[in-house]
Amino acid sequence: MALKSRKMAELNPDSDAKKIAAAATIMSLGTGRRLARNFSYYNRSDADVVSRRELQSLLLKIRRNSYNLENLYLHDEISAENGVFKVMLAKNILDEFEELHRKVLFFDPDKIQHIIPIIDRQRSFWKQSEDIEFYSNGLTEKLEHDVSADLLEIGSFLKELPEISSN
Repeated sequence: MALKSRKMAELNPDSDAKKIAAAATIMSLGTGRRLARNFSYYNRSDADVVSRRELQSLLLKIRRNSYNLENLYLHDEISAENGVFKVMLAKNILDEFEELHRKVLFFDPDKIQHIIPIIDRQRSFWKQSEDIEFYSNGLTEKLEHDVSADLLEIGSFLKELPEISSN
């Protein structure tokens, strides 16, 4: 009897319950990170500054996450099982673009006028990640060409910014 109840308590590795638990965990972590970021953003004082290095570090995170998302599509048989991770990475990329946008705004308008439209284009693109069609409509090609080109352009604009923001 004890063996039978122990078997019942084990989760089947292919069960939907395990996938739902993973998705809930990932979404909770993402939401917590977003709340912490928003709190620190709205808690900033006028004396706070943003460094160019901070922005470049954030851009590197975006590059890594988009590269990781692209890698999830390399093997078709594995790709179907990684839906939760695809959504998590896309949400992370969107959150990081939101943070990049907020932090870029600490710099003088004449220094950021060319970078803002590119960041906004990417924010609009990644906001579509809540739609299931986003993951099947040639996402890998968009990551490889459009997103990659925008990230390179953002990187070159970041290099032209002063070392720290001027408030």
